[in-house]
Amino acid sequence: MSETKLAPDRVQLAADLVNTWDELQEEPERLPDAGAFKEFLRARGQDEAAEAATSRDLRAAWRLRDRLRSAWEAPSEDAAVARLNEVVADAHAVPRLVRDWSGRWRFRYGASSWLAAETGIALLEAIEGDGWERFGVCEASPCRNVFVDRSRNRGRRYCSTLCANRAAQAAHRARLRK
Repeated sequence: MSETKLAPDRVQLAADLVNTWDELQEEPERLPDAGAFKEFLRARGQDEAAEAATSRDLRAAWRLRDRLRSAWEAPSEDAAVARLNEVVADAHAVPRLVRDWSGRWRFRYGASSWLAAETGIALLEAIEGDGWERFGVCEASPCRNVFVDRSRNRGRRYCSTLCANRAAQAAHRARLRK
């Protein structure tokens, strides 16, 4: 039996890239070199891109990370869309239909920066499909990680179970002190 490989989730790729700057760590940069960037891409199903990644691509990813975060921190949906449209325009994204690793047809964006095109368009599609209110920044202070809420009730408030548990414990301790 062959192993099933899941198609990469471009929205999660965008959030994961934004979250590679972690202010909670003594050294906040999670992508300090091209090797770490290659591992980041491989772990997200981007094997071909990982093989080709260079230090120049890493520097572009750092700039992209800040631009994508600005969509989560935008004051309105219109502002978020405008910021993401700029990301896609600057990447010179031109869609073309190609077969993916499983043999299915999929749009790929021939671009000066494939990562900017893929993540920018994925986030724009997420806004189109579910709305910008699904974009969230973790409420577990001091965490600043981002996420896209895909829950049915649209009630996600934390980036991870770890942060949700940490916030619940802090709230519990605060109630005990009263």
